[in-house]
Amino acid sequence: MSLPADDEFELLAHIDVMDRLVERAAPPAQLRDALLDSLSPAPTFLGYAKRVARVFDLDVARVQEALLAMSDRSQWVDVQGGGKFFPLTGGPRVQGAQMGFVEFRAGSLFPRHRHQGLEVQFVITGRLIETDGREFLPGDLLVKESGTEHEFSIGAESSCVCAVVLYEGIDFV
Repeated sequence: MSLPADDEFELLAHIDVMDRLVERAAPPAQLRDALLDSLSPAPTFLGYAKRVARVFDLDVARVQEALLAMSDRSQWVDVQGGGKFFPLTGGPRVQGAQMGFVEFRAGSLFPRHRHQGLEVQFVITGRLIETDGREFLPGDLLVKESGTEHEFSIGAESSCVCAVVLYEGIDFV
């Protein structure tokens, strides 16, 4: 149903008057910042900063800095069994654990090992595949209790980066 031209004109005039009576509110600064962040060319893994902050017991700003600093490949060190490690110091809740980011090459196999203590891995990029066939994708959390053994492979399509907190280390078996 359409309005006659005169009625439509009158309705639009009323809408225009009401629109000028409404006081415009500025959007909250947080909303503006979130929108601008979503448009930035920053790496997509920054979207996991809040969850990684919980894993490392750090504030989000510190984790965002670390995620951006990861692009400096000179700060990565080789790890036994393959892969690279970017060390990080966590907060009080994870005091005494070895932690940071670990990167495994696409298609690689991390050898069978036994956990001497708890290990928590949060997948940021890529695909980690347990020998039993379970796959862990970005956003997934993998927890291994002390005494557990496993090996895993990395999907062939891309490298896999995980945030890791490791208590007591591992033994290769």
